[in-house]
Amino acid sequence: MMQDQETIVGKTTLMVVFLPVIAAWQELVSLWEKVAIIPFYQ
Repeated sequence: MMQDQETIVGKTTLMVVFLPVIAAWQELVSLWEKVAIIPFYQ
């Protein structure tokens, strides 16, 4: 029973940690796409 609760807490912590990381990564990728694509069209 105690282990189940630890697993839930661990998963919740992972989610809380990963969501901002994923959001920041998507931001970085979209920024990189803009920077990388602009020179090709000029």
